[in-house]
Amino acid sequence: MRRVATVCVLAGILVGASSRAHAAAYDFSAGSWIIPMDACYQPSQSFNGTSFSGSNETSTIYGATSNCPDGSLAGKDGVLKAYGFIYRLLENNVPVYYILNTSKSAVDGVDLTITSTTGTPVSQVVHSGSTSTYGNTTEFMKSTNTSINYRGAPFIISATDVPTVLNLLKTNTDFTGTDSRTGHTWFQDVYIHQAKVNILQAPVKAILLQTPPKFALMDIGGAAIGVLQGYLKDAGLYTSRATAAYPSIGTVFTQFNDVTDFTTSNGLVAGGFSIL
Repeated sequence: MRRVATVCVLAGILVGASSRAHAAAYDFSAGSWIIPMDACYQPSQSFNGTSFSGSNETSTIYGATSNCPDGSLAGKDGVLKAYGFIYRLLENNVPVYYILNTSKSAVDGVDLTITSTTGTPVSQVVHSGSTSTYGNTTEFMKSTNTSINYRGAPFIISATDVPTVLNLLKTNTDFTGTDSRTGHTWFQDVYIHQAKVNILQAPVKAILLQTPPKFALMDIGGAAIGVLQGYLKDAGLYTSRATAAYPSIGTVFTQFNDVTDFTTSNGLVAGGFSIL
């Protein structure tokens, strides 16, 4: 339940709050990156405090991820960290394309298909270990599979923006920092695919163009604050700059402790917040 709630909150923050330009079918050139958001290609496992343990969460289509078209990948927390990854890209003015097939008949229907006439259509991007290897690709698909289906509303980064993203992954501390819980860099567990062929007629639901607005929450007994901080940790957004207690203003989240923070001290205006 915690994972479902986290996904809903983070997806709402990104897609609902961010300024966006609506589009329809859109073509992307080979070399574009895809961030999968389904159980087969962005598999999840719980973290027990020292390691990822247990089995991958099941797919509503295939059941156990071992039944997925390309077998089972190592499950980590990439499906949650992917939202934080997108958030950081938007902070750095990298446009991100939100893919959703609005004509599908089921929520777990296919959103995007990429097909090659000569072999596998995508490979997996390396972005952990030595930064000298970042941007290299490895094969993960079965050699006989010439198509891949994405579900769960994946994201696309245009090939023209890939060099910028690679540089962020290598040099920007919001990307290179370490998650104290896992010991991994913030987003190294996010599976990223690179298209080997042009992506044709992708159903772009929205083009995310800027960072979602900062948000603030009144501390009433601490419970809501703790939940929200947990969401930020899950997404890889819980850093010393990202969260703050008023009168300091966090880059992502600010904690208000008294009604006067909203009123006489003018905290809403100081932080650039709006009341929802």
